[in-house]
Amino acid sequence: MEQSKKELSFAVILLAIIFSGIILFQWCIACGFLPKTENRILLRILEKDFVCRFAYIVLAAVLSFIFPIPQKGGGSEKWLVVGITMSLATLLFIGFLPFGYFYNLFLFPSVFIAYTLCIVRCASFFRKSSLQSEKTIFGVSRISSSFFFEFKTEKGVLRIHKPQQNIYIDGGPGSGKSESWIKGMIYQCAERNYAGFIYDWEGDPTKPGSPILSRIAYGSTEYFRKKGIKTPRFAFINFVDMSRTVRVNVFSERYVPKGSESLFIRNIVVTLMKNLEQSWKEKTDFWANNAITYVFSIAYKCYKEREKGINTLPHVIAFALSDSNAVFQWLSQDDEISLNMASMLTAWKLGAQQQTAGAVSSAQTPLVLLNNKYIFWVLSPSKEEEFSLDVTDKENPTLLCVGNAPSIKEAVSPPISCIASVLMSQMNNPGKEKSVFLVDEFPTVNLQGIDTFIGTARKHHVATILALQDYNQAVRDYGEKSANILKSACGTQAYGMTGNENTARNIETLLGEYREVQESISFQSSGSSRTETLQKEKVIRGRDVAGQQVGHFIGKIAAGDPPFFNLQMNMCEFKEKEIPRFSLPVEVRGDESLSLDILEEIVELHYKKIINDVKMILEEKRNN
Repeated sequence: MEQSKKELSFAVILLAIIFSGIILFQWCIACGFLPKTENRILLRILEKDFVCRFAYIVLAAVLSFIFPIPQKGGGSEKWLVVGITMSLATLLFIGFLPFGYFYNLFLFPSVFIAYTLCIVRCASFFRKSSLQSEKTIFGVSRISSSFFFEFKTEKGVLRIHKPQQNIYIDGGPGSGKSESWIKGMIYQCAERNYAGFIYDWEGDPTKPGSPILSRIAYGSTEYFRKKGIKTPRFAFINFVDMSRTVRVNVFSERYVPKGSESLFIRNIVVTLMKNLEQSWKEKTDFWANNAITYVFSIAYKCYKEREKGINTLPHVIAFALSDSNAVFQWLSQDDEISLNMASMLTAWKLGAQQQTAGAVSSAQTPLVLLNNKYIFWVLSPSKEEEFSLDVTDKENPTLLCVGNAPSIKEAVSPPISCIASVLMSQMNNPGKEKSVFLVDEFPTVNLQGIDTFIGTARKHHVATILALQDYNQAVRDYGEKSANILKSACGTQAYGMTGNENTARNIETLLGEYREVQESISFQSSGSSRTETLQKEKVIRGRDVAGQQVGHFIGKIAAGDPPFFNLQMNMCEFKEKEIPRFSLPVEVRGDESLSLDILEEIVELHYKKIINDVKMILEEKRNN
């Protein structure tokens, strides 16, 4: 068998050489390099010039299969090469032109050489392989839906068609996650009338260029409103500039579910205290539990006596920072609350000063951070001035931005967490508007219950979007268990450049491996032998993740087709506009500074009124 194959190969090579020599001889005659011959044998050969060229075309094709040269390519390239090869074969078969000296001299040799090279390339497309490489897993998903976000990339529009399966964005400083993802999502919320909550880490209006995300939300809603497009109402909360904030009451009766009043209030208090005292996030000890119970009891008592106008978080803070003996006396008059804090009241009645003082001081020490007139102002509006946190109401959808202030985040983050907790309870209900719960730099605020919310709110068309610079930050502030739950609950995940080796390795593991055909060919005198093996290769390596360019992201799309992407993102489209002073109680025309002075005086008087309200109630109980 081997001998016959060797003989066949030799015969084909010999015939190809003979016919190429004949074509060369014909070319020399056609170009006048040789005189016309009178030899009868040569004349017979010249008469059969079409047959000779056809024979060469066939022999060259046969040789390209006997001695293959491995090359990669396919798709449109394959048929382009086939088309060029067929055209060259046709020109070669036609041969020389009687009145085409230039063609005969220059173009025909080029056609001859080009065909010889192209038939080798063309043959490589039609050699069948016994093994097949797995197709690339990357692509650009473009599935349509009624609730979606889309982003322009170098390879077209990438669409997230199920944002309610949640989105997780991980990118180090300078990775471009805000420019590529976050700002575009806010713009599209305004464009498509999506309501929801946006946490603005750099949300201090008194700083240049700040707030960042809130300015985009305001600018985008104004842009589409002026174009006559229905947009969500814009609202902004911050604890620095009182002329640019709405006011909310996290203990408002409208949010408290009937029959679960104590559970709702306790959840808000736990959220507050665990944000104030970082060590309580993972585990609470005896003193921490007593401190939380003390503040909860005050909050529940304030709710029960809400007709007195004391059902606000600032009133709770003021009570907690007041004389503990008077507070215990006030609390002990309610039977339900007495049972809730039985151990503390027993110690107080028995005169166990050390125990009660330890519990009270554990509550008072962190709460001192919140003893601020601006915090009191924002969180204790009258019923007429109160802004509703039911932002996904179909009749009045709202895009609520809440701004943090990095310079005073220890005091601002806890009340923001309380607001977010109420928002989650309102958004996670049936019959609501499509919405987002967008938290950029989410490790900077501790959201109690977010791990439950992210898993259940999707059925109510809530897209939870979490963005951070480093997964280790989430582990530090939420604990490894909760951080893993949050990431795993996000069906869409995007990863930019990172300096975290673990993150890079996790992405390498997430994308897994693919099988690639490795081909080796050995040439012999009888032809060639080809060996194919399947080798496992990493879809992407950790170093490639860490070394991505700005705006380049790798990740997966929930239920995407294809599910994975590896793309250079374009900068998002968005509109930005400064938020006006919309909450001045008195506007003096032509004198804004006077208007601000009046506001400052009103805020100061409001703070004193809350302190006085608490003193009067405690004094009344003391006298009784």
